[in-house]
Amino acid sequence: MKRGKTLTLHPFKDATTDPSHVHLRVLATSDIHGHLLGYDYFHDRPSLSVGLSRVATLIRRERTGCRNSLLFDNGDFLQGTPLTDLAARQEDHAPHPVLRAMRVLGYDAVALGNHEFNHGLDLLDAFIANAPFPMLCANIRPLPGRSGLSGLRPHALLRRRLCGLDGKMHDIRIGVFGVLPPQVLDWDAAILGGQVQARDILAAARDAVSALRDRGADLVIALCHSGIGPETPAADMENAAVPLAAIDGVDAVIAGHLHDVFPGPHWPKRDVIDPATGLIHGVPMVMPGFGGSHLARIDLLLAHDPDRGWQIRKARADALPVHETDSRASTPEDPTLCAEVAATHGAVLADIRRPVGTMPRPVHSYFSLVADDAALHLIAEAQRRHVEAMLAGSPLADLPILSAAAPMKCGGRGGPENFTDVPSGEIALRHIADMQHFPNEVSALRLTGAELADWLEMSAGLFRQIYPDRPDQMLHDPAFPSYNFDVIHGVCYEIDVTAPPRYERDGRLRDPGARRVVNLRHEGRPVAPDAIFILATNSFRAAGGGRFPHAGGRHVILSDRARIRDLLCDQVAKGESTWAGAPGGWSLRPVPGASVLFDTGPIARERRIHLPHLPLEEVGPAPGGFVRFRLHLDRNGRPHGLASPAAPDYIAG
Repeated sequence: MKRGKTLTLHPFKDATTDPSHVHLRVLATSDIHGHLLGYDYFHDRPSLSVGLSRVATLIRRERTGCRNSLLFDNGDFLQGTPLTDLAARQEDHAPHPVLRAMRVLGYDAVALGNHEFNHGLDLLDAFIANAPFPMLCANIRPLPGRSGLSGLRPHALLRRRLCGLDGKMHDIRIGVFGVLPPQVLDWDAAILGGQVQARDILAAARDAVSALRDRGADLVIALCHSGIGPETPAADMENAAVPLAAIDGVDAVIAGHLHDVFPGPHWPKRDVIDPATGLIHGVPMVMPGFGGSHLARIDLLLAHDPDRGWQIRKARADALPVHETDSRASTPEDPTLCAEVAATHGAVLADIRRPVGTMPRPVHSYFSLVADDAALHLIAEAQRRHVEAMLAGSPLADLPILSAAAPMKCGGRGGPENFTDVPSGEIALRHIADMQHFPNEVSALRLTGAELADWLEMSAGLFRQIYPDRPDQMLHDPAFPSYNFDVIHGVCYEIDVTAPPRYERDGRLRDPGARRVVNLRHEGRPVAPDAIFILATNSFRAAGGGRFPHAGGRHVILSDRARIRDLLCDQVAKGESTWAGAPGGWSLRPVPGASVLFDTGPIARERRIHLPHLPLEEVGPAPGGFVRFRLHLDRNGRPHGLASPAAPDYIAG
């Protein structure tokens, strides 16, 4: 809690105030993902749009002149950049660089996110043990007899002396708790299986609120590492922030997980959601983006009622950006935080610049959602070879092995710089991390031809329904993340975007009669519904990540601790990268009289030369710093390329 020395105006100039009222400012970060500095390690260059060091400057500014403030983090801080990868490999037991940065800024409490488990429980246990602030999660607990996460608390009661507008001090108790998606048990099953148990977010939140109120909490703040999703409560929701805000006794919510920004104009107004004021069910809520792109700020004006105690008289919620998209300037980095992690930053730069091998041609993801992607071919081949080796000599060895991979960096909420871009020639470790962003491991499933088709139908939900004889229809559903657009290598198929989606984004069957995936073939022959395949994929997807049909359970025949990034490194180092000649691929089925629009990064203007046969036209700038292209779906032949002797450059995407 920070206390200023001078009287300053509170932000509620239109509110009828009393000198005894108290202004409390709640500041929060979420989904930092190891972006401690304003630096893009994947492209080895400074970044104006991310960095806790830039948020730190906003934090100090917002504390200045504000008598009462609290600072929280809402999870997903231990994974996401080469900095966190390097920290996870260190064996000197030094304090984690993220922990050191949080100490500098003086956090009051920190909640866990689902990615805190990616590097193992030992790393997380050490972080919790060394944290000078409460570490919170109300819906993850160790299984009986297990000793991990011993320092983790479901909630905390912060006792603070707050200064009123009249300068008098008041003792106020602020309760705070954390929750995260229970699906983490599936996503990190190899790490968490047999170690911890997860509860439903809403059930855990109700218990936490009740416990905190019983302990005398005057206010309760939810650190909800969960997104703004459906309004109707349901069991085991992944994105439960909206019904959580409706729980009696919750006074403010910090949301996250989706890497989105709320409040904001792109959110539709609903009965219980006001995207202008940031109120959901009348409760202030902020979702502060990704990587240190925003700082959450909730201002509360508190009044004391003799019968009901402290009550919120007025609330305001904002997400403060470190960088405006249309500006070349950015919030300066905080020198104290930069100095704290300077040595770590230098070690990371040395690590990411280590040579790995050579690439005969460039790969990038600027057109990965409209054309076949060479980076995905490399990842898929690394997975396939490993699964083939692991199954050698087993009864499954003679089954055809396919491989699924998805583009992890395709703009979206990550912004116009969030694309894979690897040059030809000598490449370094950072380029491998750019292609394989997450520390996923290799898994494999046994699927029938019908189940394989369903898998691809889920992936095809990326596309909006397109109608013939209509120009310039937006092609992609912006709420569909690119990392759920699985491309299966080893088969060829077309996607008919004139058909409605078969599945909802959350995996629920939307239209049983809908089929977008057509002409599904393996080795030139139609795939029979009862054909049997092995599908190599990553551990996140195999365990149910993305809610793909037929993932998990009895379908999983291999869960290996080999990391895909390491396999990719070995493949490139040995010069075994495959380019042309990979069997199959996907394409959008031609649509008469139709053209579609999609947004990509500005660098795509230079990279489109790698796709000379793609019928593209640049339209111009798009919102958020992107550039918009037009793709003609009514041209004869395939609208985009595949690897083939006739069009070798098509696979360069």
